[in-house]
Formats: sequence, structure tokens, C-alpha cells
Amino acid sequence: MPWSEIQYRRLRNLDADVVGLQRHHSSPDERDRQYQILEKKLARRQRERLIEFGKNRLRPSLIELERRLSDLLIEHGFSQVVTPIIMSRGLLSKMGINEGHPLASQIYWLSGNKCLCPMLAPHLYFVL
Repeated sequence: MPWSEIQYRRLRNLDADVVGLQRHHSSPDERDRQYQILEKKLARRQRERLIEFGKNRLRPSLIELERRLSDLLIEHGFSQVVTPIIMSRGLLSKMGINEGHPLASQIYWLSGNKCLCPMLAPHLYFVL
């Protein structure tokens, strides 16, 4: 008997190895007991990793890579521009995206007048 779908998903989320995910059991009771043991062990391991990250790294690897790349490009004469991720309905209209536009249904509105930026170009133009 394999893991239930919910158990399988939880174990995958906890980064269980392939052997643990493919384990079969003789009965539902045995499966549930083994799940509790494995889930507790994996959850503890993830908590320990999170605590270690908080003590030692403080910044995700991707963010650190981004910082190093930015520093390198700035050293070679490039400028760094940071653009907002939230924009107003007015800026969206200047881009030609109104309610009838095909892209209008893909805009994520935060409130009546603010949305997540569908692309960065209008803000780059504003900064320039």
C-alpha cells in the first residue's frame, strides 16, 4: 500500500528522498505509523535548516548572486535602476491597456486604482 495522495504531497514538500517516497506498506495502520515517524523527522530537519539559515546566511543564495552581479556590472560602468512593482491605472492607460484591451484580463488589481506592474518598461521610461 503506497502513501495516500496527501501524505505523498506532504513528504515531497518536506524534501523526502525518492526511497522514502516510493515506500510501500502492508496495511493502512502501518502506513500511517510510518508516515508520522517520517513526517516528524523531515519536519525537524527542515526546522533545523531554517534556524541555521537564520543564524548563518541571512540572505537567500539567489539574492546574494543578484547583489554580486549588480556590483560587477556597476564596476563596469552600468547603472542600476530599480522600478516599482505596483503601478496606477493612469500609467496603465498611457501604455494603451484599457478595459477593452486583450491584456486587461491578465492584470492583477490590488485595489481600485493600483495593480501589479505587467511589465517594467513604463517605469523605466519614467525614470529616464
